[in-house]
Parts: sequence; structure tokens; C-alpha cells
Amino acid sequence: MKKYVLLAAATALLTMGAIFIFDNREKFFKSSNDSFTEEEKIVRSPAVAGTFYPGDREELSSQIDELLANTTNAFTRPNASAFGGPKILLVPHAGYLYSGAVAAAAFNEIKDRNYATVVLIGNSHHYGFAGAAVYDQGVWETPLGQIPVDETLAQKLLKESPLIFAGRPYHEQEHSLEVEIPFLQKTLKDFQILPIILGDATTETAAALANALAKYTDPYTLIVISSDLSHYPSYEDAQKSDEQIIESIVGNDLEKFSELSETLPQSGIPDLQTAACGAGAIKTGLLLAKNLRISDIQLLKAAKSGDITEDKSKVVGYAAIALYTDRASAELNDEEKKELLKISRQTLETYVTTGQTPAIDIENKFLETPLGAFVTLRKNGALRGCIGSFEPEKPLWQVVQEMTIAAATQDRRFPPVNASEVDQIEIEISVLSPRRRIFDPEKIVIGKHGVSLIKDNRQGVFLPQVATENNWDLETFLGQLCTQKMGLSADCWKDPKTQVLVFTAEVFAE
Repeated sequence: MKKYVLLAAATALLTMGAIFIFDNREKFFKSSNDSFTEEEKIVRSPAVAGTFYPGDREELSSQIDELLANTTNAFTRPNASAFGGPKILLVPHAGYLYSGAVAAAAFNEIKDRNYATVVLIGNSHHYGFAGAAVYDQGVWETPLGQIPVDETLAQKLLKESPLIFAGRPYHEQEHSLEVEIPFLQKTLKDFQILPIILGDATTETAAALANALAKYTDPYTLIVISSDLSHYPSYEDAQKSDEQIIESIVGNDLEKFSELSETLPQSGIPDLQTAACGAGAIKTGLLLAKNLRISDIQLLKAAKSGDITEDKSKVVGYAAIALYTDRASAELNDEEKKELLKISRQTLETYVTTGQTPAIDIENKFLETPLGAFVTLRKNGALRGCIGSFEPEKPLWQVVQEMTIAAATQDRRFPPVNASEVDQIEIEISVLSPRRRIFDPEKIVIGKHGVSLIKDNRQGVFLPQVATENNWDLETFLGQLCTQKMGLSADCWKDPKTQVLVFTAEVFAE
């Protein structure tokens, strides 16, 4: 254990200060082993397991459990379940022995919440380059298992700005995002990640990434900003620097934070190399908070490495900060469900009888959130039409309206619904979580997960309720999806070339 402590200390303090400049992206990528076929699963192996955190699965799990159980927060909600969960977390990234208790204060805030994608953002400690490098494919591995990358979100972001590019090699030796993942594995279930490393701390890069993320950040998305604070001043000087930086973040004052992060290291404080090593990532978080109109920002915990080592001569500062939404979960309340069903019914009746799409005045603000949905029409209990849309950029109410029309008029299995049968139609709506790719179909839970299969430009989808309504086991569920929806053999889901994506659905009906 003593050997591990010394190694973690050396790595945590020395690696964080090492930045190697490499501006030629093309040369870098061509010199890296970066060629994969579509059939291969790209695995990002742990780079700092055994140094920043234990490399043994049981030891790591036990250490995180202990940190989560024993940390104390400066801010605690009196009834956390009645409040919105964090949308953005600022978390440190040193060795667990030094910053683990501070990190745990942040991750306790998300325990058992329903996030489908966690976007991890940090600044590179090894390379300097312009822009944001996205790890766009495959899985990340820790001693606790593998977590898939949200490849769908990655492709969307890559189209938003030339400053956002696919750059897996920049992640290979980086510790700042990796150390957050075991905490996520212990506090969340059924999630995927999107790791993003910034090569600079410019507001231009931060704004490009924040603007892109704002378009695709839904209620199922969590943003984790990875950064330590002051590096290597005395304990007393670190306290002064950290207090100013924390105040600017909690006040959501981007201008003040930018000024402090640039001027504090030049202000004459001895040995202060940086006031925040993830300055670009923090700028991204503050800009995104403004885009998402987040105003509830709380300091959860702050500490210094000297609190652990008792060496107050040279320290690193840490803080855990949460930026909260005004909503407890992504689930719809009863009023929102009623309004969606009302919109669908009004749309069905108006379109079938007049051919016109009715104008809608939205009463519940949450229905403006971009979410996918399926609309299922039944007549006398029998299916009469079912069409949906995943990961739209349109608000949920509009998706429901458009899918109602599509289910009534475009489902090729049935003739269009006519005016004489509208009164006999029952409407069911399934509001969808984003899809995430999995590599082990055995992890599909019947009744909980819907499944989307993609192979050779063919795609098939079954909602979660299809399996339970037909009393299918997993193999039958996937086999029927292959044959009914894709026109392929019943074992097409076993082909390594077939992508398997899962999602959940909140289902309600008239």
C-alpha cells in the first residue's frame, strides 16, 4: 500500500504539470496506430490504473464505496429527490488518495439518477492543439468493466464546428477523464460516455463546444468537467487563489474566471503554475450553463492535497461544484402526459378529416425538450399504425404531432386511417431515451429495453413493450426483430457486423 501511495503521489503531482506541444494533427494521427475496421471493437485501455487509482477490481470498488460513504458536503439538499439533479459537475482528477473525497462529494449528487450519456470534458496534460478532440468510437475500459462511447452524439458534434474533431490518440495517455469513469460506474447504471479533450483554453474553442453541446443536451445528459485548481503554491496561497476561482464559477462569471485563470499565475504568488489546469473545460461548462439557463450553482466540497499529506509547502487545490437543473428527472409528470395525448388526439382528428396540421399552444415548458418518441395507434385492440423518431432536434410535442400523422398515414403495413374510424382509434405514446450501443446482447433486459438493430443499411426497432406483450424471451425478441423488421435471418443479431443499440421508453396511453 505504501508503494502505491508514493507512486500515486508522484504521478498526481508530476503528470499534471507536463504538457508536450504537438500542433501537427495530421502528422500525429498518421504516426499513430489508428486504423480499425467497422467489425472491431475499439477499446481504450486504462492508462493510469494502479497509479491514480487501484488496478484491482475489488480494491477499486471498495475504495470508491468508502469515499462515497464517508465524504461530507458543504452543501446538501434537504430533500434531494424533490429537486432537479445536476446537469453539470465540476470534479477534480488527481489520485484518489488526494482528491477522491472531493470527487465523491460530486458523484454522490448523481447516485442512481437516470442519465443515459455522460459527456466528459477536460484539458490535455500532454498535448497542445487547437480545438476539442472527441473520442468518437468504441468503449473505455477500467478495472470495473467497459463503458460504451456514445457514437451517435459524437457524430452530431463533429458536424458542428471545425474546432471539434475526431481525435482518439489524444486520449490514450490522458488521466483527467479516465479517473472519473470508475466513480460513474459505481453511481450510475445503463449509461454511455463521450470523452472530449481540449488542446487549449481559448474562449473560442470553449464556445464552439458549448454551443454544439447545447443543441444536444437533453434531460438524460450529464456533463462532467474535469479540473483541479491551484498547482504547487503554499497551502495559504492556494487557499487565496482557489477561493477567487471558486467564487467566479459559483457566480457563473465567465469573464471573471477567464481573467483570474490568466492573471493569478502572473500575480507574483510563489510557485503558482496554474489556477485551474482545466480552464478551457471550465469555460465550456460556464458557457453551456448560460445556454441552458442554469442559475443554481453550489460548492459541494473543497480541499487541498496538503490536507492528506500534511505537507503545506506545495499543494494542489480541488473543488466539487454542481450546476443544477430545475427538474428532478427526465420522466414526464401526469399533466405533461395528458397534454401530449391531447396534442396527438387533436392532430389525428384534424389531419384525417381536413388534411391540415393543427396549430398547438404548449402549456408545459418541458414538452419543448428535444426527445424521441413513437406513436402507436390501435383499433379494437389491434395494431393500426406505429412510427417513431429517435434523437430528434425538434421539441417533443412536435415529434409526437409528426409521428401521429406518420402512424396514421405512412405505416406501409396498413392503409391510411380514414375519418370514419378515428373515434375507434386508441393512442399510445412512448417517449424515448437516447439510444446507446452495447456489445453484449445478453445485457438486454426484457421489458425494460427497446432494441434497434443496424446491419448493411437495414434497420429494425422494437419498443420495450413488444417483448412483454408477446411473452418473448431474449432470443425470440431479437430473432423476430431480425426477421419481421429487417427481412434477415433470425440470427442476424449475432453477426459482429450488426450494431445493437438499446433504449428505454416511458409508455402511456389514453
